Amino acid sequence: TQRMAAAYSKHQRSVFDNPHVKRRLKLRFLICLVLSNGTYAAESWNYLEAQVAKMDSWMYYKVRRMMGYKWSDYKSFAALIQEAQSCWGVKVRPLSILIAMRQLSYYGHIKRSEDTCIQKIILHAELAHGERTARPECAWRHCLKRNLKKFGIPTDRRQLEMLTQDRAQWRKAVQEGSMLCLLKWTEKRALASAKSKAAKRSKRGTESVEGAAVVETG
Repeated sequence: TQRMAAAYSKHQRSVFDNPHVKRRLKLRFLICLVLSNGTYAAESWNYLEAQVAKMDSWMYYKVRRMMGYKWSDYKSFAALIQEAQSCWGVKVRPLSILIAMRQLSYYGHIKRSEDTCIQKIILHAELAHGERTARPECAWRHCLKRNLKKFGIPTDRRQLEMLTQDRAQWRKAVQEGSMLCLLKWTEKRALASAKSKAAKRSKRGTESVEGAAVVETG
């Protein structure tokens, strides 16, 4: 998020905080300049879910601010994405989905390359001898498998081999998978928001009952 924050602060006064710039242009500027700067070479990242969740939170805060909402309005990220699409025609996607799309596109490029390609050799390489004294928390292949499951793409090696060889078919699978992943992401956010609101209501109800009981005893 540091590179995104630096790119955002550089144009904050001239673009993002400028009242004369339309919101549609601000959103497009955020996607084209800020997010692309922060996700440079994201197709080669190996990351955890918690790490990309922080990037989604940063993006949610900036989009909410540009669209004129405060935290007290309780506007969810999914609602902001839907409003940006319906009102201004701007396709806003969470960074977690954008990074997964780039990673899957890069995986298709590697699979279509020649067998002598260094990326393809490293992708299918295994340790010949020796012991692993340490390992990263998440390898690139683990991220790839997780993104394939999110996008509803089969993880079988033979099916992947056939699917990735056709560039148009693989691109279509990634695009359709991104829509499916966005739908699941929206449903998950809506369910979490409903649970949070229900917990707040129950907490307010118990506090009012306790307060009434204290008044009666007093």
